[in-house]
Amino acid sequence: MKLGNFFIFKILILLVMPLANASYVEYPYNEGEYVELFQELDNVAPTRPSGIPFTRAVMKYGKAVVKEGKIIASSDIKPWSSWWYPTHDRQIFEESDEGEISTLQRYDQYAKKIKPNSGSSRDFEEDEVYDPQSGGWAGLCHAWALASIMEDEPTKEVVKNGIKFRIQDLKALLLKSYEGSYPKETYGQRNNANWDSVYEDIYPEQFHTILNAELFEKKRPFLMDFDAGFQVWNVPVYRAKVIVEKDPDNSSVVHVNTFLTVATPYVNDPNYVGTTTLTFSYKYDLYGSWEAPDRFVVDYGIWVKRGMIDSRRNHPDFIVVKPDSIKRRTKNEFIDIALVDEILKGSR
Repeated sequence: MKLGNFFIFKILILLVMPLANASYVEYPYNEGEYVELFQELDNVAPTRPSGIPFTRAVMKYGKAVVKEGKIIASSDIKPWSSWWYPTHDRQIFEESDEGEISTLQRYDQYAKKIKPNSGSSRDFEEDEVYDPQSGGWAGLCHAWALASIMEDEPTKEVVKNGIKFRIQDLKALLLKSYEGSYPKETYGQRNNANWDSVYEDIYPEQFHTILNAELFEKKRPFLMDFDAGFQVWNVPVYRAKVIVEKDPDNSSVVHVNTFLTVATPYVNDPNYVGTTTLTFSYKYDLYGSWEAPDRFVVDYGIWVKRGMIDSRRNHPDFIVVKPDSIKRRTKNEFIDIALVDEILKGSR
């Protein structure tokens, strides 16, 4: 997960486009990068790409409905934190400077006692997975985020066939067992920095629809890529506070402040147990109509800048809904997930 500032520059262009009957400008895109524009929306939806995946959330759950006031909710599952093992990092397979063997060296010792002809997961990881030239953001954050809402946290070390597995080993093996698993329910287009990547997606009305349906109603966590640019930083969201305010002059708009609490992989101790957290603040306007005094039906939304928070620039890229179940897959052909589960027994 990101340990410093974003490594890319954002493009800033200011445009004003006067129109005859309504003054508004759309968000264009430039190879997936942010383009800042003045927006003067007069109850006119911005021109923007539509269809799947841009409208999938509303297609599944229906239009979001909000009411004025504050709502706070937490999921029934609290995700746990773990180091996320960047692809350019040798830690998972290489012996430490102090001579302590790595996670995959421990796994290989155990596997060979069970299956003498087992190959070397350590060598495969170095030869086929490790990439010293990979981007600083690439790694197992997606596997960690998913595992943290699907699995109980390993909380104590175990000894199997005389081999000690530390908490960091157990978490690393669990992450490796999820690294090839990608849930199908993804909402929003991943920004790949292509010519047709849309920076303002995921649109606010899609985001708020999932927030309502998954966290507030079902009490389920979900995964979020919090970087709207091409880098992917997955985190599990498990708590939210939403404040909705009516616009004093325009009954067709409400102003929303949303605060999301997420688990992070910002751990100094690789054997850390528990949850480290961050809070993300997003601001957006939702447009629609009041069907009752406490029922505002949303048609569309825009990310906005209010005060120090500029959600036009900083907002989620896509959201992944927690699956009921998922087939675990690893990219290391010499890791046996059944053996991983044997090692994990007694650790949680």
